[in-house]
Amino acid sequence: MKYFEQNIMNGVDMHDLHDNLHKAAGVVESNIVFMLTHDADETRSADVDMCQSAYNTIAILEAIIAEYPEDVVEKALANVRSDMQKIEERRDELKAIFGILFGGC
Repeated sequence: MKYFEQNIMNGVDMHDLHDNLHKAAGVVESNIVFMLTHDADETRSADVDMCQSAYNTIAILEAIIAEYPEDVVEKALANVRSDMQKIEERRDELKAIFGILFGGC
């Protein structure tokens, strides 16, 4: 499961990936703050910038994942999916409890 089949970040030294990830994540964070502090229709290019910064970060993360054997990658993805499923199930439980406590169920 990849966004980038030809990822120019693949094979980059892990130290450089760390530095690049730090910079890319900072851009995503800044873009989120911009989106939260400006009107949605103020500029459509901000939407593209937001998504582009997220994809740049994904490219770095994919390059990090590419450093590991396929069995490790598959196990890690399965673990994350399992964790997300548990959180989703818990969310439904909490909604039901709040519905009972505060009405609306």
